[in-house]
Amino acid sequence: MTRAQQLGLQIFLIFSLLLDNNANVDALDYQGFTPLHIAAKAGNEDICNLLLDKNASPNVKGHRSKTPLHKAKHPKVVQLLVQNGANPYAKMKDKGAPNGLELHSCFDTY
Repeated sequence: MTRAQQLGLQIFLIFSLLLDNNANVDALDYQGFTPLHIAAKAGNEDICNLLLDKNASPNVKGHRSKTPLHKAKHPKVVQLLVQNGANPYAKMKDKGAPNGLELHSCFDTY
């Protein structure tokens, strides 16, 4: 097992332990994101599955109203989120939007 695989397994076990002891799966970090946002951005399908199995919301809004789907970059994670109820039409706030209006969905192109 490589060092990266060992680290990944350790992270998975820590997440499992926390969730088995009633950790809040939708808790926001200092940047306004949940563990599912972070796992989706990293493309960690195993952690995403674990969080969704523990009832993490695929539609929870973080910083600038971004959902985990807005953060996901890997096709398998995008598919997993959508299969678990993520709303591809959820709007996020644009940095320059007047009055903080929610303007962009996952389908919008720039």
